Amino acid sequence: MSSQGSNNNSSNDTSDSYSTGTNSQGNQWCHRGPSKANGGSYYYANRDSSYYYQNSDGSTYYNNGRGNAVFTPPSENPRTF
Repeated sequence: MSSQGSNNNSSNDTSDSYSTGTNSQGNQWCHRGPSKANGGSYYYANRDSSYYYQNSDGSTYYNNGRGNAVFTPPSENPRTF
């Protein structure tokens, strides 16, 4: 999945990084934090009106854009750092 984005970080402190873009499928994304591998949070706003959030604690939220949503707590969605 390729992406184009911008880094709107006004300092060199990567803990405050903020990036947005649009991937090759036309879905918009936003990421805040040091990196996806090390934490931070991000979301996708998809062309089909669905959206997906992943929080820095590892919890996720998915809404299919048609009224169905799923929340997954960190304990059920482990991430490796």
